[in-house]
Amino acid sequence: VPLEYVHRISHANPSVRVGFILQSTAGRGERPLHRLCSRTTTTKVEETPCRGAEEELPHADMGETNMNMVSPIPPKLLTLLIVVQEHSTDRTRVLLGKKKRGFGEGFYNGFGGKVEQNETVFAAALRELEEEAGVKALDAQLRGVLTFHFDDNPQPWEVHVFRATTFQGEPVETDEMAPCWFDTQDLPYDSMWADDRHWYPLFLQGSLFKGEFFFTKTTTLVNHTLEEVATLD
Repeated sequence: VPLEYVHRISHANPSVRVGFILQSTAGRGERPLHRLCSRTTTTKVEETPCRGAEEELPHADMGETNMNMVSPIPPKLLTLLIVVQEHSTDRTRVLLGKKKRGFGEGFYNGFGGKVEQNETVFAAALRELEEEAGVKALDAQLRGVLTFHFDDNPQPWEVHVFRATTFQGEPVETDEMAPCWFDTQDLPYDSMWADDRHWYPLFLQGSLFKGEFFFTKTTTLVNHTLEEVATLD
């Protein structure tokens, strides 16, 4: 149905509601983008077989997602702060917390959460660490920015990753997290988010990095990009 014809129908008779999706001007032998589903008037509904109510449209495979795709929805800003300390001449340890409830329950992770309204990303990182582990970071520095896409959530997550080596206080268990020290050679990757094993090596060696990770069914990583960068500006 030519688009011009539809406009003529709509303007000539406002009582007619055009309730179908137009097919693109595909040539013969080309697969149409959409099929005609229905045309609704004030007196009756005419229907033709279509992919819709009875046949579900194909679900996008995140494994084939264009990783350069920009979501139309602004990302949710979050923070992640990880304390790293040398505890012997050749050994380094990392403070992680086991999530006790909510999103990511049962996983070991750094400490963080969402950036509140009128709060800077840096202030949010310090606040979340203190709320979840009971300590104050004294030298936190931004080391990476990671963007996460979930097939069951249209809003991407933009996580700002901070590193601290000194802090005030002693780690304590809270309602959210149970802190625990791990040697960097014995990180519990099997009980962490799947993306961690990809970017933690860059983080631990002190590099700046950016990455983008695509998940299905919340926890299954199907695609990612990761790069070491000179600046995070």
